[in-house]
Amino acid sequence: MIYNVYTPSSFNPSKLLPIVITFSPNGEGSRILNQMKASAEKYDWILVSCDKLRTGMKGLILEKQMEDEVLNDILKIYLTIKIKYT
Repeated sequence: MIYNVYTPSSFNPSKLLPIVITFSPNGEGSRILNQMKASAEKYDWILVSCDKLRTGMKGLILEKQMEDEVLNDILKIYLTIKIKYT
């Protein structure tokens, strides 16, 4: 799955930052991410969004599977960064 990621200008891989995962009901995760960039800069957040997930997908089971895939992917990446730089 393809993600949109924004890291604040202060990003340093050795310092773990909070991750904010954004979803949009109509699958415009990148639009929501762009709207939150100023807050990410101010509060040192990493933003992640996905344009593929949206409300009203063909079946709740598929929607749940995709949500789980997004969260699992992000967790794996986050833990990889933590292990690599600690």
